[in-house]
Amino acid sequence: MTDETSPETGNEASTGDERVVRNDERERYELWRGNILVGVADVREMNGATVFTHTGIRPEFQGAGSGSTLVKAALEDTVARGEKIVAGCSFVADYVAEHHEFDEHLVSPDTL
Repeated sequence: MTDETSPETGNEASTGDERVVRNDERERYELWRGNILVGVADVREMNGATVFTHTGIRPEFQGAGSGSTLVKAALEDTVARGEKIVAGCSFVADYVAEHHEFDEHLVSPDTL
């Protein structure tokens, strides 16, 4: 992850000083704290589904719930857009295994 400042595009969901932005140009969701890019969830759109391929949080922000904040907002946005969820990265797979509100929206990559 590069040191980036201020998101330029995308849809936003805020929680306090953190905000999650869907950056369509870069095919990812971004978690921002102020002007600092805290983490990203890389995605690919495929046949009405959002495939989560990788989630990464900057080391100095790990262990404080930033990954969960990012993934929750990204999953909620995916559902709100009427798309299915493919948990292609281990962090997202672990998250949805513990948060069953997303169960009805999960699909296997084999079904795409």
